[in-house]
Amino acid sequence: MTTFADGVFQYGGQPVGSIPGLAGGMPMPPKTGKVLKVGTKQRYSTIAAAVAAATDGDIILLAPYQDYDESGISTPTGVDHVTIIGMGNAPRATRWRNSANAAGNFITVNGAGWVFTNIYFARATAGYCINLNRTASVNASESRILGCVFNGGSGHIVQTG
Repeated sequence: MTTFADGVFQYGGQPVGSIPGLAGGMPMPPKTGKVLKVGTKQRYSTIAAAVAAATDGDIILLAPYQDYDESGISTPTGVDHVTIIGMGNAPRATRWRNSANAAGNFITVNGAGWVFTNIYFARATAGYCINLNRTASVNASESRILGCVFNGGSGHIVQTG
């Protein structure tokens, strides 16, 4: 990974600030946290492990050209402004799927300002790909989904409730 003077990260050859498919590139989150890398031979082998370790302002980079077969992830309550970025140039370079067709959500967000970008979500069946928790004690407001693809299954894409 390379960090440029303007705070843009580059991983696998593609600057995060100019992800294909997003007009004008992706605005970078405030550089207040750490970068958590997920994938083969990375510090975190699963999205769930990186999410559990995340703190306010962190960026989670999903290594390209890998399938992440995970569901049932719940973010720590009150951890805000975390960005999960699928790296790679191809539209389906980073796939987050549920091949076991397990009931439940891929991820439930229990904090404000989470961002998901450049991720191909596949096979949501009996749950949601992204559940933005908006209960009285948690407000997943300001969360954004940018340049993601949702495909397959009979499940739903996003819940805000």
